[in-house]
Amino acid sequence: MSPRLGQEGGGPASRRLRRHLALFALAVLLPALGVGAAAAWLAMRDYGAAFQARLQDTARALRLAMESEMETVEATLLALAAFPQLAAEEAPSGDLAAFHAKAQAVARALGTSIAVVAPDGRQLASTDLPFGTLLPPTGRPEDVKRALAERRPVLSDLAFSPTAGRPVAAVVMPVLREETPVLALVGRLDPLRLSELLAAQGLEHGAFAALTDARQRIVARSHGAATLIGREVPGWYVEATRGRERGILTGRSIEGTPTLFGFERLRSAPGWKVVVAEPWSRYRAAWARPLLFLGAAGALMLAAAAAAALSLSRRLLRPVEALATAALSIASAGGRRAGGIAAAVPGPTGVLEFDDLRDGLAAAEEAIGAWEERLALASEAAGVGIWDADPRSGGAVVNAEYLRLHGLPADRRRVAFADWAERIHPEDRPHLLARVRAAVKARGEYEDEFRILRADTGELRWLAARGRVMPGGRFVGVLRDITERRRQEAALRESEARFRAMADSIPQLAWMARPDGWIVWYNRRWHAYTGTTLEEMEGWGWRAVHHPEHLERVEAGFRRAIAAGEPWEDTFPLRGRDGAWRWFLSRAEPIRDAEGRITLWFGTNTDITERREAEERYRALVELSPQVVWLADAEGRITYLNAYWHALTGLSEQESAGEGWVAAIHPEDRARSHAALRAALAEAAAGGAGECVAELRLRRGTDGAWRWFLAKAAPVRGPGGRVERWVGVALDIHDRREAEERRELLAREVDHRARNVLAVVQSVLRLTRADDPRRFAEAVEGRVAALARAHALLARESWRGAELRALAEEELAAYAARERERVRLEGPPVRLRADAVQPLSMALHELATNAAKHGALSRPEGRVVVSWSVEAEGGVLRLRWQESGGPPVAAPPMRQGFGSRVLEGTVERQLGGTARFAWSAEGMRCDLAIPASRLLSAPAWDAPPPAGNAPPEAARQVAGA
Repeated sequence: MSPRLGQEGGGPASRRLRRHLALFALAVLLPALGVGAAAAWLAMRDYGAAFQARLQDTARALRLAMESEMETVEATLLALAAFPQLAAEEAPSGDLAAFHAKAQAVARALGTSIAVVAPDGRQLASTDLPFGTLLPPTGRPEDVKRALAERRPVLSDLAFSPTAGRPVAAVVMPVLREETPVLALVGRLDPLRLSELLAAQGLEHGAFAALTDARQRIVARSHGAATLIGREVPGWYVEATRGRERGILTGRSIEGTPTLFGFERLRSAPGWKVVVAEPWSRYRAAWARPLLFLGAAGALMLAAAAAAALSLSRRLLRPVEALATAALSIASAGGRRAGGIAAAVPGPTGVLEFDDLRDGLAAAEEAIGAWEERLALASEAAGVGIWDADPRSGGAVVNAEYLRLHGLPADRRRVAFADWAERIHPEDRPHLLARVRAAVKARGEYEDEFRILRADTGELRWLAARGRVMPGGRFVGVLRDITERRRQEAALRESEARFRAMADSIPQLAWMARPDGWIVWYNRRWHAYTGTTLEEMEGWGWRAVHHPEHLERVEAGFRRAIAAGEPWEDTFPLRGRDGAWRWFLSRAEPIRDAEGRITLWFGTNTDITERREAEERYRALVELSPQVVWLADAEGRITYLNAYWHALTGLSEQESAGEGWVAAIHPEDRARSHAALRAALAEAAAGGAGECVAELRLRRGTDGAWRWFLAKAAPVRGPGGRVERWVGVALDIHDRREAEERRELLAREVDHRARNVLAVVQSVLRLTRADDPRRFAEAVEGRVAALARAHALLARESWRGAELRALAEEELAAYAARERERVRLEGPPVRLRADAVQPLSMALHELATNAAKHGALSRPEGRVVVSWSVEAEGGVLRLRWQESGGPPVAAPPMRQGFGSRVLEGTVERQLGGTARFAWSAEGMRCDLAIPASRLLSAPAWDAPPPAGNAPPEAARQVAGA
């Protein structure tokens, strides 16, 4: 308690009581009626005043207890704010986990909760929960911002706490580093604990005590706390207390009961008030009962009243003066003194109100003492020294940790200012003493780092101190040993100097950024190339030297890498100091601490302008190449395909990406191509040449045709012989391969057909009847001529098959030439296979020969219609030979001739079809049905060649016929 506080609490109250007692003594001398009336009036007023004084004193005692509670939390937070582990969230020296462990020990000792809050309101740690638990934002962001902006502690009004799950009040302490606020510590003022302190007063019979905040809400209450905490006080109370520091009020409580209130404003908490309330009925009973007693026995008690007044005055003055003296003694000692209130006023005073006041002050003293003991335990556990100095006396009360840090005996509890100044290092002493005196004079705050020489060993140690002049004039503060931190900082500066020298000597542009991507350093080569300063480039200033066409892409990619914590790489142009643009390859890697958290980003920019220009020249040549050119990585994954590939296959870059290019390879060639590539990869990995060669078919995008290509690939090796990538080409060999296959097919076909023709001729000669030499000669001549015509037609088509219409025209040309209407051909274009031309030619020849001898072509008016069609569903070629106008046909011939046997053998056995004859009065009809797969044409390389020297099929069929 300060002297000013003692004057307000003791002096004026004592003077009022003496005046009342003097008036009471004088009233005894008045006439009996006047004495009785005055006695009654004075008694009523005295009892009312005593009742109100007790209320006011109890409110004052509770105000002291509440302020002590808040100052204890504030002092604890002030001590914790000086911890070296507590740094800015992104600072490399921060160790929030270690701080959390120490803060938990302090919080347990104080019975409260401590949270670390970032400037943006995020809770980084809370002693309520294990470190690393995901925490919700703080429930009091505006108080955090105000404490950081004003750089002083802020008492937060009642607000909902996400971690506590209920409304709490709090003290918000800014954490300053080099005069800059970086974090905030939030110490909880638990309403339930404050309610317990209020309830400890033992208020009964409807009396209660409460604590309200600046927003006029109930923070704590001795009775009904569970339901009333957070509720607003009645409006009449707000208006009655506006602008007043303390006082007595009458009104209705929040429950609606007529009540007498005594309130006191908290000096350390603007807007906060402590109120003690007694039911109006109890207050009235306090003076009504004596008044009735005096009225009943007024005349008889006049004489006794005078003596009683004198005795009562002595009994009243003694405990009041003793209590005031004890309170001033406690305040001047800065805490609990030996004996305390109980020693100053031993035993009952004889006045209930004074006994209540004595007990209330004793309870407040005990609470203060308990918090002092907890603070001592917390400070010693945290390694924080604490001093409480009185500038008027030149001495300070210190804790055990303070003595240990200075090497002083452990049994000392007071240190003289001169002794402390003597242990300061001579080089630091003038500056430090000037700052301390300035802080005391201005009644402000003080913070500094300095060296001392320990009293016991003379060892030099670095200390960090922070203090504040309290409203009563006392100078309190904390200090801690920072010798190890100073050594680490010196080692870090030396390491940074070596790193900067190395970074400035590398040929690349180099830079470093914070975990959020804010660049804080560039090497000399960056500034030399761009012609900029660190102030211009710091943070995101590098965007000023980036090309506008690439800036948005580069920045978006860099931000994605920062958010994901993954390495970043990109290429882009940078503007030099001469205004010219040069291309750079930029890479950045995250630097992580032992727990895997990113503490720094390190990046380089390598000039690739010459390499890029060479690549562009090479790319232009590749893009203009009339062949497929491709690149692959070391594992054989395709990374580039030139324009010719996309024009040939019709696949876009997106469609060709990954394994999409495989879709352009013929399904029968994919497995073989993959096997060749895998073998080349394995050979190259083993140190061999690793050349890959394969022939494959690619689908042409314009018409879907397959074309043959010769694909070759070779590895490109880097330093040490390691394969870095593969380069390959694919040459179009389709025309060459087709020509070779045609030549090979033609050779085989000529050989096959020659042997086939000879065999057929031999069979015809053997089976043709020789009864009549002339007819024999004509038959052989005609059949050999049919074979010759078929061969001539195949030769014209390069042995790749023939059109059905052309074959029919060749066989029937002799009959159609005499009279064009005698023979009519009807049907769609049909391309015949090469090996089907000869059998079908023989069938048409036999039908034509039979018609010329016995059928429609044997008479001038005879007609022949040859029609055909292809059934898509069944895959069958249907050919009809229809005669009309010939000799009447009454019935089928009695025997089957050679021509019919040749026809059936050729169609049924060789071509796998059927031949059906029908005879009617109009003429003979022959229907042929032949499978399209045996008859219709296919690509030249798909047609299987004759097998070795096997007997020609035509010869076997003719022989069978």
